Amino acid sequence: MNDVLIIGGGNAGLTAAITAAENGCKVLLLEASGKEDRGGNTKYTRNIRYAHENPDKYTDGTYSKEEFLKDLSSVSDGAVDRNMAELVIEQSKTMPKWMEKHGIIFKKTIKGTINLSRTNAFF
Repeated sequence: MNDVLIIGGGNAGLTAAITAAENGCKVLLLEASGKEDRGGNTKYTRNIRYAHENPDKYTDGTYSKEEFLKDLSSVSDGAVDRNMAELVIEQSKTMPKWMEKHGIIFKKTIKGTINLSRTNAFF
């Protein structure tokens, strides 16, 4: 069994800790914040963006890998590590089911003046 030390209990730290534990590691997570601030900015997060080729139970449209890559490039002025971006985009497809498995409750798709229900899932 491997030991894993994770410093910081925000979105990335919590995800890493859960994944490491599920893969048989003994995990120690260090977080400086008090109990009321556990999770970092997680409490302000309300949605995720992930690649999906068809509407699903989380979204009402499609969001292709190509479109996702184009969006990443546009918000970073083209400064994207293409290999890393393609890996992240491919892995993003598993995110909603993984989150649901760990107790995240998703809202029905949201409609409004900015229609993100095609590309984003809200929890």
